[in-house]
Amino acid sequence: MIFEIPIWLSLTCFFTTLFLMNFAYTWSVGGVPKPNVENVIYFYFLLGWFFNLHVILNKLPTTIQIAPNPLFTVSIIVLFIRLVLDINNNISTAYLDLISGKAARHNNELNKRYVFLNQSNCKICVVKPLTDMPRSLYIYDLTAKLEERDLPINSAPTKYWHKKRILLSSPSPKPIYNNQETLHSIGRDIKHWQMKFWRNIATK
Repeated sequence: MIFEIPIWLSLTCFFTTLFLMNFAYTWSVGGVPKPNVENVIYFYFLLGWFFNLHVILNKLPTTIQIAPNPLFTVSIIVLFIRLVLDINNNISTAYLDLISGKAARHNNELNKRYVFLNQSNCKICVVKPLTDMPRSLYIYDLTAKLEERDLPINSAPTKYWHKKRILLSSPSPKPIYNNQETLHSIGRDIKHWQMKFWRNIATK
């Protein structure tokens, strides 16, 4: 029965709540919502979207017959293929991070950092920056020791490892590879591997 409410009431509550969720944060903090707050707002937006869609569908006559349209079907298939084959979508990014080895290198560097923080008695710890951050996971690292103010990302590992501060020994390199450049990097690695392989065969 919750889907039997009037459409105007459902839409009014939906948009009013979205406005208040943004306005309350901006008014109290004096800035735009942080990413974690944005995620909550967006999650509510998705729930409200499908809820209102269900309310609207319940109001439509049940006798409406939709004739099959081949052009519409082909358009949906083409759009789906376009999204799947897009090199810049999240799925392609995740697979490229795996195939290129960036995810594995990132994991190894993080594990070495965790081992150091676990075994060290330092209160102000200086760790090496992550050299190859996967685009599907991270876009920045901790604060470098040259900077005066810590980034918000510093607070979580500092509390977890019971340290006073955790800093990078040098500024973290920015992610320089987009998906096209990652593909070129994979191609260069394959080419170098092939040259090394045939060179080893030729010398035997």
